[in-house]
Amino acid sequence: MTSFSRATHKISIAGDLGSGKSSVTKALALALHVQRSSTGDIQRKLAADMGMSTLELNTYADTHPEIDQHIDNQLKLLESSSEPCVIDSRLAWHFVPSSFKVYLLVNPVIAATRISGDSSRQSERYQDISEAQQKILERKLSENHRFMVTYGVDCTRLRNYDLVIDTSQILPQDVVARIQQERATWIPGQPTQLWLSPQELLPTKNTEDDGQLVGVIYSMGRFFIVHGHRRVAAALTAGEPSIHVQLIAQDEERLPQGSTANEFATAQFHADLIRLWEKRYNFTFKHIPLR
Repeated sequence: MTSFSRATHKISIAGDLGSGKSSVTKALALALHVQRSSTGDIQRKLAADMGMSTLELNTYADTHPEIDQHIDNQLKLLESSSEPCVIDSRLAWHFVPSSFKVYLLVNPVIAATRISGDSSRQSERYQDISEAQQKILERKLSENHRFMVTYGVDCTRLRNYDLVIDTSQILPQDVVARIQQERATWIPGQPTQLWLSPQELLPTKNTEDDGQLVGVIYSMGRFFIVHGHRRVAAALTAGEPSIHVQLIAQDEERLPQGSTANEFATAQFHADLIRLWEKRYNFTFKHIPLR
């Protein structure tokens, strides 16, 4: 079992709603024999005590800064503490900069299914998957906007993190193992490491290019393959739940050829190509951006 020395210090885990942050942080803290801190637990308790849903609490917090201040102060104390810990928080990467920063992604349809089936989320009950997906998106947008206005930070920027893992197709124990493996070889300042489900990577070419390392851009919440289609195809054929990829650009960042990630995604999005990819590798994308 991997030990967690005081020199290793802290691991912060942020991520999408329904990505499994709570399960992963609990299992990771148990495996490393350290304390776990969760702002999600604090938020849900506050919401329940105030008779609100978590979305309503987030909206309330837009005009009541004392909500965020209360949570922020708890995180700031962790940065100055000498005790190692695992932190479940969307802003711990910002308030605990000394931590190994992890972000967990998940397909929005899978997230809605997970949250709808979670009986422990009493303040987050939905009539169906469609409503859950819409409310999750609203909550995410509300939080991201508030964090940008209040702190000037963008939680959706993947380069803020040391490790990004897509949990759509893998179990919490496998996420825990990946975090431990990547943390053991982590060098501060190195590029963000991404492990993504091949079923979440949208093709941009009909040919399977020879690139062994998969390069992607991230635009409007989706990943598009720039090079490495052959590697992704092999992963789909073999049923691999997760593969290592390189982030080339995100949103308004520019690719080497000059276009931004958003421009590349718009130009290379072809519904017919995506349907051909699905038919060829016998699966269906659960969520495709609208054009």
